[in-house]
Formats: sequence, C-alpha cells, structure tokens
Amino acid sequence: KVISSAPKLKMICVAATGYEWVDLNETKKRGIIVSNSPGYSTEAVAEHTIGLLLHSIRKASEAEREIVNGKWTPIKFK
Repeated sequence: KVISSAPKLKMICVAATGYEWVDLNETKKRGIIVSNSPGYSTEAVAEHTIGLLLHSIRKASEAEREIVNGKWTPIKFK
C-alpha cells in the first residue's frame, strides 16, 4: 500500500537486519532497490539475550513481585 502510493520511489533502506515486511515482488516489478543493515545491533541483541537469561535464572520477576507485596524472602532467590 505504501509502495504503491509512491510512484517515484527508487530505493527502500531498512535500518534493521530484516526486511520481510517489504513487498519484494512489487519492488522487483518496479525496479526499486531494497537495502537493509546486516549486522545491525548484533552485539546489543546478544547482550539483551544474556540479560534476559540472567533475569530468568535469578527469578527476578518473581522476586520483584514478592518485594512489592512485602513477602520477599532472600533465601528463596539464591
């Protein structure tokens, strides 16, 4: 829909690694160049993944709930 409303469009640059949401059939038919950013935020994604793993292993959400409810017991989260 967006591509069809831009008759002079020559190129689409996606500031991410994925571009699966771009209609590649339409861009190919119209000769529109599609580019992405391979490797974009690879390190940040890895760091975030490690953070989520630690959060899960240490049961941080459960600990926070207990703290908020005034029922926190530190021995449970060692």
